[in-house]
Amino acid sequence: MKVPAHNSTQIAKAQFWDGSSGQGSPILWPNDPVLAIHQASPESGVPGLCGPEDLLDASSFTKYLNFGRKNSGFDITASSGPSAAGSFILTTANDVNGQDPVSWEIVGTNVEIFNENNGTGHNESWSLLGSGMVETPFERFTAAPEVFFDNTVSYTFYKFLVTSVGSPLGVNIDSTQYSKFQLLISDTVPPSDQNYN
Repeated sequence: MKVPAHNSTQIAKAQFWDGSSGQGSPILWPNDPVLAIHQASPESGVPGLCGPEDLLDASSFTKYLNFGRKNSGFDITASSGPSAAGSFILTTANDVNGQDPVSWEIVGTNVEIFNENNGTGHNESWSLLGSGMVETPFERFTAAPEVFFDNTVSYTFYKFLVTSVGSPLGVNIDSTQYSKFQLLISDTVPPSDQNYN
């Protein structure tokens, strides 16, 4: 059960790879542009020591934390160029699991991003690549099962949004967290028992 006690979202690390299941060469590098966002309204808020740039460092103990709760996330630019992402793996962070994502959305574009940090992420035309639910484990710093979505188009810019967070016993959680995010390239057919759209 998710624990109703926090008012933020956090991510410790993110990486995209040019092979499936976290294999191959990394697509993202420490100096790639990454922006905190909150879709629909500018509610994104990031503490000084947990900014979106921490997604791309080498440490699993740093994190990106956003007080925007649901509909917060990040825009990211892959300086290595366009790649067709088809799945992701999300890892829990250090804080209580009431902040873990419950549902998600991924979009992509090849139009240059002009969003400001902590903006709404609405300045470009985005294509929906997938959405659905993610089953985050109760344990901290633990990877959730790989989530597949149906995409074969290459994009340079991606946006990941947490569209809902845990709300145990009807409590409205105003934050979300995850310590690590890996977006994987679509070079294999997802297993038939995976739910994706």
